[in-house]
Amino acid sequence: MTKPQASEGLDAVVVAETRISDVDGERGRLVIAGADVEQLAATASYEVALARVLGAAGARAIDPHELGRARAAAWELLPRTGDALDALDGMEALRAALAHVHATGDDRADAAAVIGAVPVFAAAWSRLRRELPAVAPDPALGHAVDYLRMTLGEPPDAVAARALEQYLVTVIDHGMNASTFTARVIASTASDLVSAIVG
Repeated sequence: MTKPQASEGLDAVVVAETRISDVDGERGRLVIAGADVEQLAATASYEVALARVLGAAGARAIDPHELGRARAAAWELLPRTGDALDALDGMEALRAALAHVHATGDDRADAAAVIGAVPVFAAAWSRLRRELPAVAPDPALGHAVDYLRMTLGEPPDAVAARALEQYLVTVIDHGMNASTFTARVIASTASDLVSAIVG
């Protein structure tokens, strides 16, 4: 009996199918929730793109006001993250800070909490590196604008805000990359969503 050949890494290994995005590297095409990424980035806000991605995944959309409230909640959590943001590496700091987000067991609420916490923690880390005080979020602003404002310490110009928003739309989903695979493995153990994202 011939032993099956083991694949090295995950190259050419199908681990899941998704309706959320399609990466066609040979044609240089990325489709997110049924739309070419160029079209989506040109026309959609981050919040609209997030709603499309969640809808394609079969989940209810997260209201923009809910994201604002999640940023405000992350700000309240910031003092309790200890020395998490002291890490020199930004991703290490973000992982450590996100580990302090309380998982409720409600995936939709936990997703909003994590999505809201990322810009607050990332902006605070950036400002701490420059020996500047962290800036509180403004829940009434859009996600991209508020992240830039918290990072810069002042309202960003419209061009910079739109550029960041377009970037966030283009990276909102890229299929089964290594970090997505890791999160799915963790989630498959019935662990909570926050732990899967931190992983």
